[in-house]
Amino acid sequence: MRGLQHVAVAVDGSSPAERALKTACDLSSLAHAALTIVAVVPPHHSFTPEGRIVSETDVEDRRFFQELLRRYHETATRAGVRPVTTAMPEGPVVEQLLSFIDEHRPDLIVVGARGLSTTRRILVGSVSDAIVHHAHCSVLVVRPTTSTRSTPGEAPSS
Repeated sequence: MRGLQHVAVAVDGSSPAERALKTACDLSSLAHAALTIVAVVPPHHSFTPEGRIVSETDVEDRRFFQELLRRYHETATRAGVRPVTTAMPEGPVVEQLLSFIDEHRPDLIVVGARGLSTTRRILVGSVSDAIVHHAHCSVLVVRPTTSTRSTPGEAPSS
């Protein structure tokens, strides 16, 4: 894996993000690449009596993501990845991830696929879709594995 020196992975505590972390650890270990684990603390929006929108981050959310990053850092270190760093920007998730990519220039960012339905993806968007379309580095979207997949040349089981 020549040229792979810095891998980043976006995490949020979900099972797709945990699969992405495992994949990022495997790739970083194989390539002897640095790994940065990124967790974005999303803002909460509320309205003032005047009708203005106020965005702020929640103290509990910050604590949750700090603990998540601590655990994931430990997981990556136990997997033999060196060096491992973490980042915890605050703000809109896609915007913060793209800013991180622009600033830190990883060779690859790994993200988990949520598997949203088409309707839900249209309504709420998808972080992985936005990263694929706007990141200035390679993107690996880790999809869930299914036990119903067949091997090439084999009929699917019923």
